[in-house]
Amino acid sequence: MREVHVSEIVEKVKNMVMDAEYNLPEDFVKSLETAKAFEESPVGRRNN
Repeated sequence: MREVHVSEIVEKVKNMVMDAEYNLPEDFVKSLETAKAFEESPVGRRNN
């Protein structure tokens, strides 16, 4: 059985999470924008 160092796993997971956060599908982005347009709470409409 191959041994894998924990730092390799951490780096791979970090890259996968960053990719998922920065490369959202266009339909997902549009859904978020639509939801924001209908959001009643000022806190829910904030961009941060």
